[in-house]
Amino acid sequence: MERQVYNLAICGCGPAGISPLVYLEENKLLEKYLDEGICLIDEKENIGAGKLINYNITANSLGKVFLEIFQKENSTLYKHLMSKESYKHISSKLESAPYLKEVGNLLQDIGSYFIDKIRDRNNGEVYNNHKILEVKRNKKNIFEIKLQSFDNKFKTILARHVIFNIGGKQNELFEKEKTVIYSDDFISGLHDDFVNEFSNSENKTVISIVGSSHSAFSSLYRLKNNFNFLNRNNIKIQVFNRSNIKLFYNSVEEAINDNYQFNMDQDVCYLSNRVNRYSGLRYDSFILAKECMSHKYKNVEIKNKEFTESDFLDSSLVICATGYTNKSVKILDSNREEIIFQLEQGQLLTDHYCRPYIHNSNNVFEKFYTYGLGSGIKTNPKNGGELNYTGRIDGVWVYQHEVSKRIVEDISYSIQGKNKVNI
Repeated sequence: MERQVYNLAICGCGPAGISPLVYLEENKLLEKYLDEGICLIDEKENIGAGKLINYNITANSLGKVFLEIFQKENSTLYKHLMSKESYKHISSKLESAPYLKEVGNLLQDIGSYFIDKIRDRNNGEVYNNHKILEVKRNKKNIFEIKLQSFDNKFKTILARHVIFNIGGKQNELFEKEKTVIYSDDFISGLHDDFVNEFSNSENKTVISIVGSSHSAFSSLYRLKNNFNFLNRNNIKIQVFNRSNIKLFYNSVEEAINDNYQFNMDQDVCYLSNRVNRYSGLRYDSFILAKECMSHKYKNVEIKNKEFTESDFLDSSLVICATGYTNKSVKILDSNREEIIFQLEQGQLLTDHYCRPYIHNSNNVFEKFYTYGLGSGIKTNPKNGGELNYTGRIDGVWVYQHEVSKRIVEDISYSIQGKNKVNI
């Protein structure tokens, strides 16, 4: 019997992976994709949220940002969500930053909607609780994706196109010791018992946070609100970053009125006129950073310098918030030779359509799309952004609106030749 070949396999169904389905549904294209076959694969039982559902911090976006995709009349997905508690929580915070747990709950409800819709079709399937072991592109340019279930059963599924976002892993600057933890775990509450030990200690405690991102200041925010460590006489907190703290402003005028010092050439997105559009701290992190910069907390020191491991010898705790690299599995060609992708600053280098470049080549890996943590699109004239930001653009809004549009356009091109779908 001939094996089914799905038109699209989504490997990793967190916020990044699930977003193209939202885009397709809201633009009335999902039924066509369902007819051609969709397969979802994820390690978790529930899909959509990824790790967001564990994060005890606020988002760096307003609540309304997570609902902007729902602009079409008679959206069945939107109607489905309106009855959910997750929607009620987000819609009550349209002009404030919701907790990421609340965003995760909304995305999980979206994921449940698609699970039901895909499993209701004869040519669709959802493999939750499955780990991806490897991906091979065979001589017919079909992807063979090897899976392992949690009860150690193996299966290989076939697909013409692959969206691949199985998460990122944090950059490890130091050898793992008891005193070194990573912000991804800390903001999930995994080390709270260990950190609480410093609350009852009368000894001098030094806590170092490495990084100046939203995650870094969210970690500091947790030290303030969850542990009451700010302005404690026996606790010193130092935040290391290689450049000055970046703050986000909606316009140049807003930044000037706040007496914020910035570079018009390097810090302003010329498409939006926003200051530090992608690199700047927002909302709770913005407020806390300004308080620290004005020396409101006497035991917090911001250190703008190149740092080495020797800077942390006296630290009782080091929280690393230094970004993500790509987490992947072996990607093989038809001869089972591993395909190596180009990296830039530890992150995958991809083109306009989110296809990764093959190492030492100007060629991209066709029909394979990756844009989540550890990859993502770069700032450039088409994407916008400020020149000083050299990282990758990510986030739910980007996944739903910008990235998904590009992927749908490219998949349409690969199927129909020059008849791209332009929306």
